[in-house]
Amino acid sequence: MKKFLIPFLVATQITSGAFASNDVSAQVKLNRLSRVLLGNQPTALEREEMKKAIAEGRGDALLENKMNEYLNSDQHAYKMSVRLDELFRVRTGGTPILDGGSSLNSYYGPDARFYRDNSLNYLFTEMAKKNLNWDELLTRKSYRAFNRPDSFSAFSDWGFFAGLVPDLKAINGVNSIDAIPANYSDVVSKDIQFAENDPRIAGVITTNRFFMRYGNTGVNKNRRRAAAIFRIFLCDSMSAAVSSSAGMDDQVLDLMFPHGAGMTEDQIRASTGEALHGTQPDCMACHYKLDPMGKTLLTSQSVLSTRASNGRLTYKKANGSLVDVEAKGVAGLGKAITQQEEYKSCQVRHFWKWFVGDVELTKERESALVKKFDQVGRRTNDFIKVLIQEPEFFAMRIPLTESQLQARRVKAYFKKCQDCHKDQFYEDSPDFKIPDFTQWPIGGSKASMKEWTGKIARAMDLAHDGENPRMPPSISSWRTRFKEMQLIKTWIDQGAPDENGIDLMRSAEVTK
Repeated sequence: MKKFLIPFLVATQITSGAFASNDVSAQVKLNRLSRVLLGNQPTALEREEMKKAIAEGRGDALLENKMNEYLNSDQHAYKMSVRLDELFRVRTGGTPILDGGSSLNSYYGPDARFYRDNSLNYLFTEMAKKNLNWDELLTRKSYRAFNRPDSFSAFSDWGFFAGLVPDLKAINGVNSIDAIPANYSDVVSKDIQFAENDPRIAGVITTNRFFMRYGNTGVNKNRRRAAAIFRIFLCDSMSAAVSSSAGMDDQVLDLMFPHGAGMTEDQIRASTGEALHGTQPDCMACHYKLDPMGKTLLTSQSVLSTRASNGRLTYKKANGSLVDVEAKGVAGLGKAITQQEEYKSCQVRHFWKWFVGDVELTKERESALVKKFDQVGRRTNDFIKVLIQEPEFFAMRIPLTESQLQARRVKAYFKKCQDCHKDQFYEDSPDFKIPDFTQWPIGGSKASMKEWTGKIARAMDLAHDGENPRMPPSISSWRTRFKEMQLIKTWIDQGAPDENGIDLMRSAEVTK
């Protein structure tokens, strides 16, 4: 019997209390495989096939065959593309329609055509279809470039790559939606290949749709694109600056609008606001890493430039140590990112969320999966197989207790705080950073947990039900709802229990 079948044969025994220890039937496993890999339930024919296989004692063998069949299907490739659409925050084009349970026909309207027929989404689909190394999202040197008969050439892949590939010519005189070919096969496309050492090319970053989704201005200087790269590939979400002056907004607002109401337009234009932008301590929490990365795209505004621009990959690790790597062109940036531990951990977390779901991934398990990610050559489908073999994939979940749900909801609220404050300077901390509010006990000890919970409670003005809060600040895009206020007050009153029901402090110790 093949080694792979072992996870299907043993009872699902999880040490965590979040799961039951019952074995899962082959029919349930088939349903789980189909839903996760294809996005739909097994067909009636497949259920009958499994019923017969179970009766003949070969249910596990059929599960393995179905897994391989699903992973090699167009439907799975499309599903992976949709997952990446969501990760990159681009609109998904077309709703798939199953034809006979295997092939895929999509809606061919003009909008859907653009959202599907572009070099970015083609690469998304290829990741699963060809079981590519996940790093190719950042390092790939070949594309399928699509022309857009419904638009001017400048807005197509052909116009985007034209400076580097002179023989890409758009269809002249065809600029109306009515002229779109009715058939998918009629869409004009061309495969293009760049040299492996070309410093101007870096997978999804140097695609037309990525540039259009994350636009650029003279003031922005590619920071928006850099922020997207940090979020997607290093799980580092950029947030607006939060003033370190006890939650007061004035300093941040002065940086954003450094002119008085009585200033003339000429005075405003001559002011030093733009020069100051990004130089203040609270702003530098993000700018020190966004600006060096943005320089790798300095010569490319809306289309790809013929000239490479050097920059740096710069950021701080969780332990406070600085990563500072020279990037020769955007290709050097992409390569440097794939060599970082934070990149591997981030991508493993993406896969875990996609294929296992809302199940806690401990640091120890994450480290073990990172090693397996490397062992399978970081190949898309091969790593998905690794996750399918993890006990959580097929485990039957039992409802969480009220205490566990409460702890998760509090952490979800604290995550909002963490996203804004994670890079804020804090002089009383060994690494000069505010501790992670979602890692309990906050700061690593019960004493620190008590201290920070008290600070959060006072900043939210919990004692007066948020009547005069300092956090979130008035310039924030979100507000604390009343039920969130009551949730956190109740949690503190109960001793701030974690997911395992262990009280992390006494309510009386917290001054609200």
